[in-house]
Amino acid sequence: MLITTTVTLRRLWFLWIVVLAAACGKSGGGGETPSLLGTVTALSSACSAGGSTLPGTTCLRLRIEGAGNASIEVDLRITPPDPAVPELGTVVLGTGGGGESFLSSPSGGDLLVESLSALGFRVVDRRWATGWFKTGVDPRRQSTRYAALLTWIHDNVHETGAFCASGNSGGASEISYALTTWGCGDILDVVVLTGGPPMARVDYLCDDPATPEWMGMCGALVPPGVMICGVPLCTPSPSNPLCPILPANATREELEDMSILHREAQLDFPDTIVNFVQGVSDCSSSVPLGILLFNSVTSQKTMQFADSGHVLHHSPAGRAAIVQTLMDGITGPTLIASPGIRYDLNMESDERGVVLLWGDVVEPESGAVVGKIAGTIGRE
Repeated sequence: MLITTTVTLRRLWFLWIVVLAAACGKSGGGGETPSLLGTVTALSSACSAGGSTLPGTTCLRLRIEGAGNASIEVDLRITPPDPAVPELGTVVLGTGGGGESFLSSPSGGDLLVESLSALGFRVVDRRWATGWFKTGVDPRRQSTRYAALLTWIHDNVHETGAFCASGNSGGASEISYALTTWGCGDILDVVVLTGGPPMARVDYLCDDPATPEWMGMCGALVPPGVMICGVPLCTPSPSNPLCPILPANATREELEDMSILHREAQLDFPDTIVNFVQGVSDCSSSVPLGILLFNSVTSQKTMQFADSGHVLHHSPAGRAAIVQTLMDGITGPTLIASPGIRYDLNMESDERGVVLLWGDVVEPESGAVVGKIAGTIGRE
């Protein structure tokens, strides 16, 4: 049972401007790169999409401009952690496609936000006003927008504990670009990438006909017997919202350089645990492309499959996998529990602000202890 309490956010929002140097860390990943991620302005106007019914949630609108990109506005719904438990950290959530909707919708995202808040997470749900990738522009260049947003949230919203991000499909692509291209592993402790990310290789996603290289590799990427929907799609997906708006007449080499796995991508993230969750009923090309990125990451990573379609937070099993994976990432390896679990946790903060956590993983109906959880939250 989720405990919900109305809380007033401790931060007062008003108009101010932050110019972000490449604060996520190392800029660029090769080639000409902006010296700044962009300028972030917190606007006095309210979120155009309105607030949320979740207790204590506030909403604000930001404008991000610069770094060679057109200006764009983004709404943030910020749900505080349950005041009855110690704060574990912050989770930034993102929907797929161009990200023009909040994840905290009645289709299951609201339940995910409630669960994370009840466990002690501050949840930031982003919605791009017009979509983060625009017609005729390299998506890798445009991905500076999310890196700027992530840095601003880290510096202005995040308060203590782990700093995490989770996104589905296009939302997973944003996070991945932030890691491989803009050095955001310097601030991210745990990421959970669901439904892909499909932009791991833009040339494989969009170029038609598919290259013999991709066709020969794709079928072998997905473990046999895992998918219940059949064989994932290996041919290009021109129906993907990104594909029709890519720069006209781009060559395959140029499309590769627009990808998360561009030729100079950073793939080692010593301070970040990179987790992937795919749906066993997702037979889109997002699954093999997500596995391709998983295979390419050289640092700590996990891959799991949940009983879900492409949008993981729409299903109970997908939501449970996201929550479990986040908890595993911030506390160290623990039991991978089945859907329908309860954490009976003891938590306290030490003098450094590091949260000490220990307790049981419980099967709710029987009350049986099915695992133990222990660890620390926050960078030492």
